[in-house]
Amino acid sequence: MPSWYSSQSARRTINLKKTCSAVCLLVRLMDIVVVGDRYFISLFRMVGIDVVEAKDEDSAVAKVQKIVNEESAKVLFISERVALRLKELREKLLKERRFYPVFVIIPDFEGVVGSRKEELLEFVNKSMGVQLKVGD
Repeated sequence: MPSWYSSQSARRTINLKKTCSAVCLLVRLMDIVVVGDRYFISLFRMVGIDVVEAKDEDSAVAKVQKIVNEESAKVLFISERVALRLKELREKLLKERRFYPVFVIIPDFEGVVGSRKEELLEFVNKSMGVQLKVGD
């Protein structure tokens, strides 16, 4: 056995395998789906999350609407640009008190759009009944 190899590194490897197994099980139980272009979904595909590839924003919007109508996902990862186009749908789901799917909105490779901050501030203002202002 090499001198750099120790029982501690073996324990870390075993713990990493247990963690990966737990994450994979959690992903399967939560019905997580990612919708986006091939670059956006590539990492999610590598870790075993269900992905739906869309060629452009229009097809991504259509595919997300189909997933929502079929109620086939509990957690849905989408890009900020797609989220902007789906704002009315997401608001409609909240008004109907449908809490699934949970939308996880993340920036794509084109960069941060920045509209997420205003949207979150709007939700906080509505829920608290006050007008908050955030300085930049």
